[in-house]
Amino acid sequence: MFRRCPSCHLVFQAKEVKKELLGADTRVQKDYLVPAPMKWEWQDNFDKETHVHTYRVAYKCKHCGHEWTDLSQKK
Repeated sequence: MFRRCPSCHLVFQAKEVKKELLGADTRVQKDYLVPAPMKWEWQDNFDKETHVHTYRVAYKCKHCGHEWTDLSQKK
């Protein structure tokens, strides 16, 4: 994803200065029995486990020198 400076609004000028891990979560989503498409049977969906990492990322604009932070999540 292309970062954009909130001060001068230029794209491709944001430079990642620091990346800090805030937390790592494991989320479990339970799926229930759902009808299978075009069949008379039930389709069994299992629990889905996703790992989510939350980061605080610091950026600095190469053009105007503005510094800002942003939160991002990666699965």
